[in-house]
Amino acid sequence: MMMVIHLKEKSTMLAIAQATKLSIATVSRYFNSPDIVAVKSKEKIERAIDEMGYAKNAFAKVLATGRSELIGVIVPNLSYDFYGNLLEEILKVAEVYHLKCLIYNSSSDAAKEVNYIKELNSYQVNGILNLSNTLDSKILSTISPNVVGIERESNHIKGVVSDNRKGGEIQAQILHQSCCDHLVYCSSQSGSIRTARLRQEAFLQYCLSNTLQCHSFERTFTKDNAMDDVILTEFYHELKQLGSSKIGVAFTNDIHAAAFLNIFRSYRI
Repeated sequence: MMMVIHLKEKSTMLAIAQATKLSIATVSRYFNSPDIVAVKSKEKIERAIDEMGYAKNAFAKVLATGRSELIGVIVPNLSYDFYGNLLEEILKVAEVYHLKCLIYNSSSDAAKEVNYIKELNSYQVNGILNLSNTLDSKILSTISPNVVGIERESNHIKGVVSDNRKGGEIQAQILHQSCCDHLVYCSSQSGSIRTARLRQEAFLQYCLSNTLQCHSFERTFTKDNAMDDVILTEFYHELKQLGSSKIGVAFTNDIHAAAFLNIFRSYRI
């Protein structure tokens, strides 16, 4: 398979083959499947490219082969460490496979996500990694066949998820082993299907199975840190009214947990 390329002056794939004394097939493989080309051959081709002023046209390759070196990534927001850390790992793996990422921040806006997926399809990306829970997977499956969900409901698409039930059980188990006499789960109030729900259910089930006192608190958190601090401060005062000597609290995400810890410390100083 030969790709369409742009060469300065009269440099052609044939000229590179002649300059390196390699076959045209080997030169073609260097551009399309570099992993299967011998190291010495790669070095010869790269020297010839530098000397001949070669520049690869990535968009021409898409037109010629119908494939790109792109993958799309949709994140609901970048304020949570979870998404930033996951995005960093995606970029590392993409680099290993010689892929480039187009990253979109949807702000959990369903209309934006639909438009982003359609736009990525027009770029003929190799696939789309969706980290957002905003759209039901059945809707996603009708927009694109190439969407892979990560840590989200994926009943109608391919997905990569953790064992969220086990995670919720571990949360409760750790607090139980820490001799807490009252366990509390604080989640973000939402009607959406979310993997966090599975953790919450497992947490409460563990408490029930071990006859532990427990409460579930749902709050409508925002993306405004100041407003969320007000909500968490109110939550702190509600916990005090439980009258327990040692309360164990689990949160659905690290941002709220860290903010609550700061509030707790401010009242304990």
